[in-house]
Amino acid sequence: MDISSWLTKNWNVIVQNPITFIVWGLIIAGFAYGAARLQFSNEISALKERISLRDDRIADYERKLEGASPDEAASRIAVLEGRIAELEPRALTSDQLKILGKELRNEMHEIRIVHNLGSIKSSLIYNQLLSAFDKADWDVTYNTTLDEGENPPSGIAIISSEASNNAKEIVLRAFDAAKLDYDTLDSDHPNSPLMLLLIDPIVPKP
Repeated sequence: MDISSWLTKNWNVIVQNPITFIVWGLIIAGFAYGAARLQFSNEISALKERISLRDDRIADYERKLEGASPDEAASRIAVLEGRIAELEPRALTSDQLKILGKELRNEMHEIRIVHNLGSIKSSLIYNQLLSAFDKADWDVTYNTTLDEGENPPSGIAIISSEASNNAKEIVLRAFDAAKLDYDTLDSDHPNSPLMLLLIDPIVPKP
């Protein structure tokens, strides 16, 4: 119901009691003004709090960067991200695992996967490769070593013999398809099965 209809319907009552009507009108108007002022005050306070938080973040950012320019800040962030990446374990992506599964499936060759216990960052990829070859129905054996004799820069050595050349070609094709870095080495034993040696990759010095 709009105001004009309400006034028309209650005009006689209003005329008979004008003081009461005015008083109630003032009271209602006062409550409405107070509610509106409170809401506006709350909005102003929230806005001031957001501005203060933004200023604090900017000040903290400037303090951490010690007045560095945007280019210097980007360089520092890149260095920090590189340091963090060096601490993270090496791992295959889900896409790489799918490609390996497709390329290795049903070949049923023998492979030995060895992990150097001194290489902490390669422990995850070691387990991922064990699982990938096992799911592809390869005859997988595995063990660990502390021997520091082989240090492939990529962190993955594919060590083959004359007897394992066929298996080697399949693994090379699979690793290339998955864009996985590796090094190839020749085994000292002509009849030994194909072997993967996993160590932490060698990070070139800047």
